Amino acid sequence: MTAVSIVNFSKNAAEYLTHAVKNQDVISVTTENGTAVIISEEEFRGMLETIALLRAAGMPERVEEARSTPVEESDDFAW
Repeated sequence: MTAVSIVNFSKNAAEYLTHAVKNQDVISVTTENGTAVIISEEEFRGMLETIALLRAAGMPERVEEARSTPVEESDDFAW
């Protein structure tokens, strides 16, 4: 995560945005009124997809079960 003041962000906005997109970095911009976060569209879409999957009925349980199963005990998956 990269933290920057609003003053520095304003001076170099294009560079910070390019950095966020190319490096999948989170840019935290501090202002007098609070902090804003900037992420790439790819990161944003990934977050939305994760949220959608975790909201699907039974999916959190299936993910947790898969995470706790040793690789040796998991079923083979044919792509």
